[in-house]
Amino acid sequence: MNKALLVMLVGLYAWLAPAETIVNAYVDPRFPLVTNFVGWGTSLCWWANVTGGYANRTAYASLAFSTLKLNIVRYNIGGGENPGIPNTMEYRARMPGFEPTNGVWNWSADANQRWMLRQAIALGANHVVAFANSPPWWMTVSGSVTGATNSTSDNLQTGYETTFATYLATVISNLTLLDGVHFEVATPMNEPTGTWWNYGGSQEGCHMDANQQARVVNDLRAAFHAQHLATGIDASEDTDEQDTLNSINTYGTGQTNLTLIASHTYGANNPTGLRNLSATLHTPAWISEYGDGDGTGITMARRIHDDITGAWVRAWTYWQVVDNAGGWGFLSNPLDGSGTTGYSINEKFYVMGQFSQYIRPGAALLNVNDNYSLAAYNPTNQTLVIVTVNDTSNTLSLNYNLAGFAGLPGQVAAVQTSATKNLAPLAALPISNKAFSASLIPQSVTTFVLTNVAPPAPASARQAWYRLEDNAIDASGNDNNGSLSGATFVTGKLGAWAAQFNGMNSYVQIPLSISNHFTIAFWLKTTDSGGGPQWWAGKGLVDGEVSGTVDDCGTSLVGGSAALGIGNPDTTITTTNPVNDGLWHHIAATRDGTSGQMLIYVDAVLQASGWGPAGTREAPPALRIGSIQAGYSGGFLNGTIDDVQLFNRVYAASEIPSLMNHPPFFTNAPGSFSLLAGRTLTVTNLASDPDLPAQTLRWNLLAPPAGAVINPGSGVFSWRPAIAQSPSSNAIQLVVTDNGTPPMSATQAQIVIVNQPAKPVLTGPALVSGHWSLAISGNSGPDYVVQTTTNLNGPSAWLPVFTNAAASPPFDYVDSTAATLASRFYRVILQP
Repeated sequence: MNKALLVMLVGLYAWLAPAETIVNAYVDPRFPLVTNFVGWGTSLCWWANVTGGYANRTAYASLAFSTLKLNIVRYNIGGGENPGIPNTMEYRARMPGFEPTNGVWNWSADANQRWMLRQAIALGANHVVAFANSPPWWMTVSGSVTGATNSTSDNLQTGYETTFATYLATVISNLTLLDGVHFEVATPMNEPTGTWWNYGGSQEGCHMDANQQARVVNDLRAAFHAQHLATGIDASEDTDEQDTLNSINTYGTGQTNLTLIASHTYGANNPTGLRNLSATLHTPAWISEYGDGDGTGITMARRIHDDITGAWVRAWTYWQVVDNAGGWGFLSNPLDGSGTTGYSINEKFYVMGQFSQYIRPGAALLNVNDNYSLAAYNPTNQTLVIVTVNDTSNTLSLNYNLAGFAGLPGQVAAVQTSATKNLAPLAALPISNKAFSASLIPQSVTTFVLTNVAPPAPASARQAWYRLEDNAIDASGNDNNGSLSGATFVTGKLGAWAAQFNGMNSYVQIPLSISNHFTIAFWLKTTDSGGGPQWWAGKGLVDGEVSGTVDDCGTSLVGGSAALGIGNPDTTITTTNPVNDGLWHHIAATRDGTSGQMLIYVDAVLQASGWGPAGTREAPPALRIGSIQAGYSGGFLNGTIDDVQLFNRVYAASEIPSLMNHPPFFTNAPGSFSLLAGRTLTVTNLASDPDLPAQTLRWNLLAPPAGAVINPGSGVFSWRPAIAQSPSSNAIQLVVTDNGTPPMSATQAQIVIVNQPAKPVLTGPALVSGHWSLAISGNSGPDYVVQTTTNLNGPSAWLPVFTNAAASPPFDYVDSTAATLASRFYRVILQP
């Protein structure tokens, strides 16, 4: 083969081969985005309105609720169009109402959708949501359920707002009895601020501004109460997150009537805002509707990933299973009344299955530090699922780090959907050093399933950790979860939130997880004062007081000071300085169960010490945060507590600062690298800070070899070893430090082996037109410096005449100056 042809073929191969993107991902099991995922769903309208009457309707139901395992159904309470005007709606969208005229009810209406709802429940659907696209026609301004003549005007007459709420409550009440359906939540609106609900449109729709929404939500709450319904209310079902925020933020006191925040994401524009609204109102958020026309499902897969990882929603619902428009449905059918009952399956069906068949209700959704993966861990069956969306034109080379889990199986099962595969099993992948790698083709969705995955080992000696991030979940891994009783949440010290106590009746109850040697640590902000002199007469901070002379213990606010008390006999120590100045203070109380020594630290400074009774203190049935455990009048704290940690050992004074801030951690595994001297190694190191909001991280190296550097902001390590540094083995110590108080660091080593390059070889010397030409070969990477001299035996020095920096040998060197010299000698030196 001639050289020109070879070059041409190599260039052609490079043009045809897909590009590769290398991604290092860390699956973090410690702080889940969602602790109890609710599931996946679909709306029943409009497909069930038609297919529920097909002879093969059970096949449709089975595909949706058995194969895809959808467990959430949105039932559409129709309004019913005005029989006195031309019906402009599509056949499939002509939803019947239950009150066709004022005061006249038809309880045999909507037979097809109701059949599909009952079948869905029989096949495992366990969450039913009711929603209305429009009130009945006779309640509207335009006299039509399709919308107002001016699409920016409210189409529900204000005089019928209460009547509409009663209509919805009555339908829910009667279908509960007639069909045996429990409606978990209901909403009186659908995309209410949309400007596309026009008179004469193709479907039901009703514009409602935020003020009307708030009134109808309040009316619906009253109607549910009047009919003794436990059904909750969701809102605002707007088309995108920002519109949902705009609507709900206008509700005022009506926000308290919401049990669920529901948004559509046709225009996904503020996931963080939705997440923060959910936390502020202490109300879960769902994505209740999304749809698109991409039949491959790749667009939908990206939306699922971004909605869940961005907004931390607890449920995700697609628009409808069956559609007649291109790739909008999982299945395609005309839905036009023609009698065609057959269907075709879009690839989107299988993509949905990549998520819904494997990430099941009850799983914890985990943080993964890449842009492609959604991970879920089910503690019940110890199964870890990772769904990876490659919606790029490149091959993804994924390296998953699972070091956060205590135990892993030997291999990973995988299934994939792409243009050529439908939920197709792939070859099992081996797990080595708590990591596995996979190469994923472009435009594919792959699900990895790992069984027998042991949860993270609890932190050393930590029995419980209450981060108080809008809940009382134990983040230690020991399942010592607490329960809220009247506590609310405000801006936190270490995380986004902290528990706020009202001084009257609010507290958090937690299990008794410490009783002998212990350390209790937490952040406190208060201006309250407690009684005394014994701790149990104060206001509880983290307390286990039991009435009488018993083996109990606890911490409290005595006067303005922090106190630690041990019972039988009662012994209390209090801090020298008050802690009730309205500022955040870190409190750490330790107790040695053998010696009886008691210590209290404020902001890591020892403030009180004493000696109490020894032995275990197991009398408390539980502990309370924010209250004396026994619930004494006057024992409730008016203040804020954050980041409560309980340990079953005594922390030394030198360790107390570490409890005030949590160190960062590496999210990529330690690396081992080998390279030739003269080549450059570049490694992107990754770390995360567990505190919310995350603190700023800075990187540095401990005693690095000459030339090795790390970018202090990005963590990118770079080193071009010199020739003199080979051969060698180097343990590079990486340090990442946060900017907390006090600063906390993590250290990790990576091994870099530097090999010596081959000696350069000079061949083919030739005199061409009076100039010497040399061919130089060797390893690529080092700089090749050509030196010359005219006298090997004399004092003449070797002089550099040419440098090929970072060469890719072989290459030719021609000495253009040597034609007139009687003799000249050449050598090649490798640098740096």
